[in-house]
Amino acid sequence: MKINNWKIVALALSISLTGLMNNANAGLIEADIDADGSNKGYSIAGSTLEWMDFGENNHQSYDFVASQLGDGGEYEGWQLATSEQVYSLWYGAFIEFEHTANMFNLDHYGAVQLHTADKGELYDYVFDILGYNTLNSGRQTATGMFEGIDGLSYVGYTQRKGDNAKYFDSAHLYDQSNSTDTADSDYSTLLVRTIAVPEPSSLAIFTLAILGLLTRTRYLQSH
Repeated sequence: MKINNWKIVALALSISLTGLMNNANAGLIEADIDADGSNKGYSIAGSTLEWMDFGENNHQSYDFVASQLGDGGEYEGWQLATSEQVYSLWYGAFIEFEHTANMFNLDHYGAVQLHTADKGELYDYVFDILGYNTLNSGRQTATGMFEGIDGLSYVGYTQRKGDNAKYFDSAHLYDQSNSTDTADSDYSTLLVRTIAVPEPSSLAIFTLAILGLLTRTRYLQSH
């Protein structure tokens, strides 16, 4: 049976794009942002963005961190995370728990402003990768500030340890807080930078090969 060439192209592209999207949502991984083995950053697998750990710029206000992004600044090479980047990060980090957490609401505070909670160790590896702002009496917390739809907003989590483990761990994105800028140990400023584009997957290479083959076939058929 003869199959239309463009149907093959469409099928190959569909398979490739599905594979690439799955790779991009493959979860959180550590990033060695200082190239010294300390892994003080993280990324979503397959992403071109690298994030600074929570806790790395504690005790510094959002405005101060923003002032240190230029040449010679303490955070040269980094950028303030946009709301779109933050939404993508939090979605990528926690969407895998949609069907396993005790509670998961993707639109809890608004569109894609998720809140999730679980009474167990479900999120432990994610929290370990993200870093934290404070650890006090078995309660580990992190809050990251970003410029949202109505001023400063935040993402964060709370992890219970020891005697507090009977309470729920939770994570959230809240983009309507208009928070006050402060230099506090409880808060970080979310910083991001672009890294090298990942190599194309084998499926993407397969797609390019199919396109090349079809182009060659059409050329030979016309001569």
